[in-house]
Amino acid sequence: MTCDGCTTVGGRLGGYCPFCEIRTCGVGRGVANCAHCPDYNCDKLTAFLTQAPAAKANLDAIRVTLVM
Repeated sequence: MTCDGCTTVGGRLGGYCPFCEIRTCGVGRGVANCAHCPDYNCDKLTAFLTQAPAAKANLDAIRVTLVM
């Protein structure tokens, strides 16, 4: 899969990305990824992360570095 990341504007995206409400939210808020959002672990993201525990671990690790 060739993808330039969820918050890319004008870059290469996966097939579902243009319809993803999590991506739309991140782009709208101007965050690098959900870990940078003040509302991290919102309802939209929590539902997705139950299916993607590795992604949750990655985002949680990024949050730790942001606090430091």
